[in-house]
Amino acid sequence: MLRLTIGVFKTALVVVFFTAGVLSVVFSQCVGLMVSLLLYGSFNSEISQAWISHTKKSFICVLTAVLSFASRKPITIRLTSPNLDKDRLLTYTDGTISTVLAQHAVFIGNHQIYTDWAYVWWLTYTAKMAGFIYILLKAELSKIPLLGFGMKTYDFIFLTRKWAVDKLTMALHLSRIDANARGKGPASGAVPDANGDWPKGNDPSRSWPYQMLIFPEGTNLSANTRSKTEAYAAKVERTPFKHVLLPKTTGLRYTLLKLRGTVEEVYDLTIGYSGVRPDEYGQDIYGLWSVFLLGNSPEFVDIDIRVINIEDIPLGKLEYDDPEEEEKDKKIFEDWLFDVWQKKDNLMDKYYASGSFAQAHKQITARATTTLNMEFSDILQTFAVPAILMILARLLYVIYSIFYNPPACAVPVSVPDPSLDPSVIFGQ
Repeated sequence: MLRLTIGVFKTALVVVFFTAGVLSVVFSQCVGLMVSLLLYGSFNSEISQAWISHTKKSFICVLTAVLSFASRKPITIRLTSPNLDKDRLLTYTDGTISTVLAQHAVFIGNHQIYTDWAYVWWLTYTAKMAGFIYILLKAELSKIPLLGFGMKTYDFIFLTRKWAVDKLTMALHLSRIDANARGKGPASGAVPDANGDWPKGNDPSRSWPYQMLIFPEGTNLSANTRSKTEAYAAKVERTPFKHVLLPKTTGLRYTLLKLRGTVEEVYDLTIGYSGVRPDEYGQDIYGLWSVFLLGNSPEFVDIDIRVINIEDIPLGKLEYDDPEEEEKDKKIFEDWLFDVWQKKDNLMDKYYASGSFAQAHKQITARATTTLNMEFSDILQTFAVPAILMILARLLYVIYSIFYNPPACAVPVSVPDPSLDPSVIFGQ
């Protein structure tokens, strides 16, 4: 009974804290946008970019705190890499870690559970890049109350899975992100021309980082999506993988082409979770309800990071005059991506057999292990803007009360007339 009571109380705290955190983040976003509008006459400015980046970091701190607190046991993150320099994944004596990631990077990975993106976002936090993440998401998620507004303010990219529509959406967002990375975007006060093109050139002193996260599979692995990927495999004449879904190529290729001038590294992430057998689906074990309300999180989250040089990816080009050449280049990129996913599937096979990517690799160049955590001061900063404004409002009210409220009028006190005393009148 005591355990049930504690569980209910813990769940209530999770709901209250997460709701308060989301409200605080969205409120802070609105304040930042209004400050930008008042000072610069626009929502797009360097100050708004910095403010929104701060709230991005705040949100992942809230989410990480919720994941950690809700879990019945500590969540251990194990990072490995077959080709990162060892000084780019560091574990300190206090158990914390730091990572060194490129300022302009694209992350691709397999999609197992709904919270995959949270762990990748946290990974960027360890590199002090959490405020610069961008994620490609399903358009339906933009309709979630509060969270949808927040994600749109973050300039996340929402896709309908209709390429004619999505291409225009991606072009708008990616051009803006690329321009900011060159120091020639809205964050630097620049404006596009009549054709929507941003100024050419680079201004490193005003460059903004980006960490672009894409799950090329488009959805997480489940019994339902496996049947769909088998149908897709038959359509494209491919053999389905055992542990991952077949990746879609169009969106990823377009993203890399649009960002090719600024992207420094592409990170191929392979994500595995303890407690999941090869014949099981992670989403059935670690669903949202199970993770956040029942505290059933994985004991180990394993992330393998393989660095890919952008020059080694056969992208082709954005515009073609010859349709046959375009189809040929698309096929070359598709073959490359499917080869990457085949290696990922093989790695997952070894992961399930050994229980870790460190054992799955013949050789690793870097590794780091820690529990899912964040700086407590970063959590407090999430609530800084509402708290400061509340204090200022209270201070202004006190000042107003002292200097502008007229003093209360004195109420005369009536003194009874002794002649009206009954004892005097009747001689008593």
